[in-house]
Formats: sequence, C-alpha cells, structure tokens
Amino acid sequence: QDEKIWIGQKITVRKYQDALAQSNIVLSLFGWGEICHRDFEAFTSGAALLMPDVSHLLSWPELHVPFLTYWPIQWDLSDLVESYKFLLSNEKKRIEIAKEGQEQYKKVWTNEGRQKFCNRLKDFIVDVIKNDGIPRENVPYLQEVNDK
Repeated sequence: QDEKIWIGQKITVRKYQDALAQSNIVLSLFGWGEICHRDFEAFTSGAALLMPDVSHLLSWPELHVPFLTYWPIQWDLSDLVESYKFLLSNEKKRIEIAKEGQEQYKKVWTNEGRQKFCNRLKDFIVDVIKNDGIPRENVPYLQEVNDK
C-alpha cells in the first residue's frame, strides 16, 4: 500500500483536501473540544471517522453515534492501532460507517434539516426569554436528548 502520512509538515489546503478525498479512514483527535471540524471533513469526504469516544456528549443534530457514524477509541488511545487495523482490514464495516456518517451529515443540510434547526433554535430562544434566561428541561427542542 502507498500510505501518505505527513507529520510535522505544512501542506497546502488543496493537498489536504486531496488527501481527504483519497482517505479510507480519518483520525480526529480532540482539539479545543470533543467535536472538531475534522469530523465533518471525514463525513463529507466519505471516509470512516476514527476518534475518541464521545458517547457522553449530548449534541444536536446527533451525528456522532458510536459504531454507526464513527468508530470510537479509548481516550488514552490504547486501542488506536488495533481499531485502525480493524477498520483497514474490514472494508465492509469501514464503508458502512463512512456512508452512514455521510448520510446523516447530508440530512442536516437539506431544506428539511435546515428548517428543523431553525425551529429548534427559535423554540430555545423563546423558551429562554419566557423563563428569565433559564431554559426548562422538558421542552420540545430537548425531547430527543431526554428520550435517550
């Protein structure tokens, strides 16, 4: 295999995008938070996302679903090599994860996804204004999170 890995080197944006387009797996480690722009780059490029487990997060839209839209690894990276080798050698699973991540991400940008976001944001703002700046816990915009 012809593996191209750049460590400590600056590359152009174009080279970076080309590398993403050719990648089967994208490793996304935490930056300033658990969710990183690289996650979304993996979704758009059609690569399987490999990253530390973020199942503790409540986010919306919920794009990070372990073993469905990304492959979780331990925070200490103790299973990084094993997970990478697994995904590399299991094309079917790797493609399933990549496709599902990409499909879920695409839904966010449809007209329906955008409208859902706007409605959710509007409901949140109205609720906060009505409650002196404090959002309630059991409201429609949090229903999906509360149902977990």
